Amino acid sequence: MKFWIFRQIYTGLCYLILPLVFLRLYLKGHKIRGYRYRWRERVASYSSCFKKEPLFSSPLLWVHAVSVGEVLAAIPLIKQLESRFPKQVILITTMTPTGSERVLHTFQAQLRDKTILHVYLPYDLPSFIHRFMAYFKPQCCLIMETEIWPNLFWRAIQKKIPIFIVNARLSPRSYQSYFKLKQWLQPLFTNIFVLAQSEADLSRYQALGVLPEYSKNMGNLKFDVSLPENIEEKTKKLRQKFSNRLIWIAASTHAQEEIMVLAAFRTLKKHYPELLLILVPRHPNRFDEVAQLCLERDWFVERKSQEASTASNNPNVDIYLGDTMGELLWMYYVSHVAFVGGSLVPVGGHNLLEPALFGVPALTGSSLHNFMHISSLLIEAKHTEIVNNAEDLAQKLDLLLKDKAYREQKGQAGKSVLNQNRGALNKLMDFVTHHIT
Repeated sequence: MKFWIFRQIYTGLCYLILPLVFLRLYLKGHKIRGYRYRWRERVASYSSCFKKEPLFSSPLLWVHAVSVGEVLAAIPLIKQLESRFPKQVILITTMTPTGSERVLHTFQAQLRDKTILHVYLPYDLPSFIHRFMAYFKPQCCLIMETEIWPNLFWRAIQKKIPIFIVNARLSPRSYQSYFKLKQWLQPLFTNIFVLAQSEADLSRYQALGVLPEYSKNMGNLKFDVSLPENIEEKTKKLRQKFSNRLIWIAASTHAQEEIMVLAAFRTLKKHYPELLLILVPRHPNRFDEVAQLCLERDWFVERKSQEASTASNNPNVDIYLGDTMGELLWMYYVSHVAFVGGSLVPVGGHNLLEPALFGVPALTGSSLHNFMHISSLLIEAKHTEIVNNAEDLAQKLDLLLKDKAYREQKGQAGKSVLNQNRGALNKLMDFVTHHIT
């Protein structure tokens, strides 16, 4: 009864704010134009996506990844699903244009052949969810990390579609919020599978009512990242362009972080005139803004997106702006040290395992609540160090830049952490396969 009351209130509020949600999409479209397109998908209308009703030989396997970070974590999982279930179509849903772009970029061939489908997940209203389920008829749903949608989950439970929260994490703050609603959401928590990325996350989900037999600590899927195919070939021009230069990459940066990065860069250039900064803002809508920020400080900037139209191997380049999608790993591969953003501002950090994959030592701010387990392991292993401001960043970079052996030692420590924690993907796939076949 409590859950029924909760759903009525929740659904009523969702209907009331729906016009504001679309207004927000329109306004966000000023910065990221993708938010102004494909609105029909957000209300589960697919006439613009498919010329006719899709015919599937078997029910779909459905993976939901809200944005870029979740899509990146889901890619190895989706490839495993393709391998284990070669005759089944996979549906990938996202919520953001940047997440959608990454799906479209990564699975171009499969999307063309219709072995993978992609749409936005509709908003969590009963009529939208009903249309979505009726159209795609998913066999199961694998939701990445933390997404909990009451109407979607309840519809799936009613239709006996198993829901797996995969690579599940739940911060202490989110746990406190959900715990206040525990009695109201009990029918959801007792009917979903939770495959957690750490013991702490598992304990929090079970405290909310997830059944022990429906939940396990699988480890973090992000540890199962592998080297991109043909990495040597893909980075050959980049390595040739900046050969014999020390390279510092500042990746996934947010507003205000670039100011600190550029201040540290100015300090370092006095001692390392050959130093190159590869600067990769997190969000594409900020590429032009960050380029202008660099130019205002009188740096010679080359943009990756305009590389073909600029002189190659220009020794005067100070900053190489990574303003393209899907190439961040290539830039880590050619770098000597890294700063990972979203951490000097209250965002929660980004994936420190990406530099660790290539043996690149990393610096990060203290805002790491989205990657608590990973960051604690890498900090303990001395691969990663915390910095607090531009001055601290410059000082710790100086120690790394002047000592190659020190850099390599810290880089290898990161690789060791990654290798010691692999295996989540196979365990997770075995669990999911057992419960859907």
